[in-house]
Amino acid sequence: MVTPNKNLIFTEYQTRVSFVADSYLNKYLQQVAKEKRTIDTAGEFVKTHDTEYRNAIAGIGVDMLHNQLNKEVQEIVLENNKWAISKLFVEVMNASIDKPLFGTEI
Repeated sequence: MVTPNKNLIFTEYQTRVSFVADSYLNKYLQQVAKEKRTIDTAGEFVKTHDTEYRNAIAGIGVDMLHNQLNKEVQEIVLENNKWAISKLFVEVMNASIDKPLFGTEI
């Protein structure tokens, strides 16, 4: 039996989550003109897309668990779920203020 490499699993999860968050961030940047980006417009965007985004993040976890049901995948998905869910909020808020206030790394 091959032991899964936890770092590779983590990198896959992080990459997939970042891809989804980036696609929503790009949507925000396209929909809201730079001069109109504020904490309020960012909050409204996140609120509007929250359920859809959360479903996409949950889908990543389910897909990874379905493809490799083992302890390492379970730990990575569960331990990093809060980061994954909050990533969109952080990215959109940082794009709406002059100086980023929120960290985006795990």
